[in-house]
Amino acid sequence: MKKSKATKRTLLLSVLAMLLCMVMLVGTTFAWFTDSASTAVNTIQAGTLDIALEMKDASGNWVTAEGQTLSFKKAEGSEEILWEPGATYALPAIKIVNKGNLWLKYKVEIAEGITKNASNGESNVSLLNVIDFYVIEGEVEEMPALGDAKTLAEYFAQSEATDGNPHPGTPLAPSGSDGSSSKLLTIVGHMQEDAGNEYQGLKLDSVAITVLATQHTEEYDSFNNTYDANAVYSVSVKNQDDLDNALNSDGAVKITIEKDAEVAINNVDFVGKNAGTTVANYGTLTVSGSTVYSTDAEAQGRHAITNYGTLTVENSTLGSPQSRGNAIRNFGTATIKNSTLTCCDNYLNGGFAYVFANSAGTMTIDDCNYTGKANGVFAADGGNIIINSGTYKLTGDKSFYMFYMAEGTITVNGGTFEKSGNTYGMAYATDGSINDQLTINGGTFTYNGAEWGLS
Repeated sequence: MKKSKATKRTLLLSVLAMLLCMVMLVGTTFAWFTDSASTAVNTIQAGTLDIALEMKDASGNWVTAEGQTLSFKKAEGSEEILWEPGATYALPAIKIVNKGNLWLKYKVEIAEGITKNASNGESNVSLLNVIDFYVIEGEVEEMPALGDAKTLAEYFAQSEATDGNPHPGTPLAPSGSDGSSSKLLTIVGHMQEDAGNEYQGLKLDSVAITVLATQHTEEYDSFNNTYDANAVYSVSVKNQDDLDNALNSDGAVKITIEKDAEVAINNVDFVGKNAGTTVANYGTLTVSGSTVYSTDAEAQGRHAITNYGTLTVENSTLGSPQSRGNAIRNFGTATIKNSTLTCCDNYLNGGFAYVFANSAGTMTIDDCNYTGKANGVFAADGGNIIINSGTYKLTGDKSFYMFYMAEGTITVNGGTFEKSGNTYGMAYATDGSINDQLTINGGTFTYNGAEWGLS
């Protein structure tokens, strides 16, 4: 009996000891031999691209020419400058300076001003039509033979042949480097000998010299120096004069309209050559009686207009059948009236896009039209598209949907909508709830020859 009690006490003590060990282990972890090593990543520093335009002041010192007025030089004994066929006038020398720490390439453009006749009324012809501008390196005291000089376009196209870049320009080294970080140029104007009588008595105001700069293929990243081979020139628009100058460029620019700008594109055909969107609007933009699109088709995102502000388009054409991007992509407030919008056929050269694309905000469409084989017509990635009227026909055998909804909604109040060529469907919602994102209050809908409606 005593032995049995002793055994029980021993077992009880053993159990208590095990429980105590388990309690002691609660909140602890098993240990393993471990080690670690770490290093810091060096500072991430963005480069600076900074171009400056300079001129000499009366004392012969180089000062900024930005916002200044350059006057053509008068010959000795001459009191005024009168352009006539065969006449040649030179501007004071200008210096292009790279003040940043990145290699850049630049080009100079002459932007058209307003030509007026003798009575100060606006003329329907421009003196710039018959004045050719040449570039001569250095300061010019005596005019060389024009046959030895290059026009603006020829001078800045030279790099196109040497580096294969689709957006030519002249390179400048970073400030403080071993390479040349500045260039001295003289711009000379020559009136064509065959200029007719219609140019007599005309006066040209507000001619602007603009220096555009962008990245140049010189610095290397971890792999090569071609990452900025397609860098595009960009023009910042703060007012109507800025926009007019940009629209008179050769098109190889991205036009960015700043937030506080209120500007208009009226009766202009602007065919962009740049990679990316042709016009990016952050301000208030009205487009009327105009054509806007990009001919660059190397990749996606070649939108005619990307809107982040307030946009009104009337009686215009946006996009082209070759454009690998939306006719309009909206993130703000856009109203499109009486206009034709288009983009590339689906998978043409690998391209695909919806004609009207809304990512945020509201896009309102009145009496517009589209006929073609795009990826689709209306895409509501976010925000709301409101369609009040118009005619829209999607006919491609590779085309997808008339209405596509991701996070956004589409409201149809009227219009004619026809889709044919395949059986993908008329509408699609990424979450499957078409009826929750597409509202139809009016309109006529045809799908492969049959009447269509929401189920």
